[in-house]
Amino acid sequence: MGTFFTITSLPLRIHKRNRAKVTATDADALHNGEVLYSLLQSSFSSAVTIDARTGRISLTRPLVFTDVGTYSIIAKATDNSTEEIKRRSSLAEVVIQVLPVNDHAPSFVGGPYVFNVLETAVAGTLVGQISAVDDDKDSINYAIKSGNENQDMRLDSSTGQLYLVKQYDLDTGAAAYLSLVVTASDGTHTTVMDVQIVFVFVNEFDPVFTSSPTANVQENSPSGTTITTVLATDRDKGQDGQTTYSLVPLPDSTFFLIGATTGVITLNCNKCLDYATNSGYVLVVKAEDGGSPPRLSLQSLTINVTQTTFSEPRFKQQLYNFQVVENSVNYFQLDASDLDTPRSLLVFTNAAPNIPADSPFYANVFPNGTLRISSLDAEKISSMTFGASVTDGVTKDTAVIIVNVTDVNDNDPVPVLQSPISVFENAQSGQ
Repeated sequence: MGTFFTITSLPLRIHKRNRAKVTATDADALHNGEVLYSLLQSSFSSAVTIDARTGRISLTRPLVFTDVGTYSIIAKATDNSTEEIKRRSSLAEVVIQVLPVNDHAPSFVGGPYVFNVLETAVAGTLVGQISAVDDDKDSINYAIKSGNENQDMRLDSSTGQLYLVKQYDLDTGAAAYLSLVVTASDGTHTTVMDVQIVFVFVNEFDPVFTSSPTANVQENSPSGTTITTVLATDRDKGQDGQTTYSLVPLPDSTFFLIGATTGVITLNCNKCLDYATNSGYVLVVKAEDGGSPPRLSLQSLTINVTQTTFSEPRFKQQLYNFQVVENSVNYFQLDASDLDTPRSLLVFTNAAPNIPADSPFYANVFPNGTLRISSLDAEKISSMTFGASVTDGVTKDTAVIIVNVTDVNDNDPVPVLQSPISVFENAQSGQ
């Protein structure tokens, strides 16, 4: 009978898919020296099996990362004696170490990433968390691969936390976003991921009025008359810097309108402003930006009503001299101008001194300035002076018109006889 055998290949290391082997020897000859192997029940024995003849230990299933660890199993070596009752055996502890194999690359959780950052965020602000997992449970190292040329961001290599390095002021014209490419590496495998940093405008500034707080408008101006343009500027960019205008509801504001985007103030009534009644109006203009919530500013605007200075009509000549022929009809054109009234709206009429009603001289001034002279008789009136006027509806001007009548040979001689005529006898020739 042989001696007890020993297992010589302990401990064992198994790399997931590798195999291991135990060996026992028996000094007996023939059947008594043959060794058969088996495993006793253990927590890990269900994952491995042993070849009864060779002692080779192999896996019964694929190992996973959760199997990584050190296990103790009991291997039994039994000789092959023909008499089972006489068979001898030995036990040995087999220590199996399941070692990890780095066969998985890190994978990002939740990417691609988009982080919003307020433009007022200060240096050191946490922008966001970048996370990756590794099925092999390897430690992961994070890094920024590209897009951070200006060193605006810092990525913690161990935690994956992304920080702002310096304040990013969009109002200075900086780009509104950054596009980064980050990596997660377990030392063997590296995975990349896109990270978008969107900088959000913050409504930091109030609109500031730069236009004059006073304006003038002439009384009796028509509706729609442009009075002034208000202007407010906002240092914010984008929608936060877009300004709209309105008038604060006050009694005086009903007479005026303001363009919401232009700031143009116009008259909202027709010839309603009267200097004698009210020489000035006070409005409150509101400038509001497009931020959320919006910021606003107010400006008091005084609109002064100026008194109208009318331009009076004026004849081109204050004295007209016309030479006409008796027994004719004559037409002449009087002319006048007015700086604030079109020529077509001026009205001409006869004016003092008037022509006597019983005068054979006839003259008429039509509204358009046409002068008609007729019924002339130089033997009765050889010259006539009269007046004409022109008006713009408010004021008027006058001119003097002198008409001289030229006599024509339009009468036959008429004998003038004294009757009776007496002649003395003995009168001499030539007497």
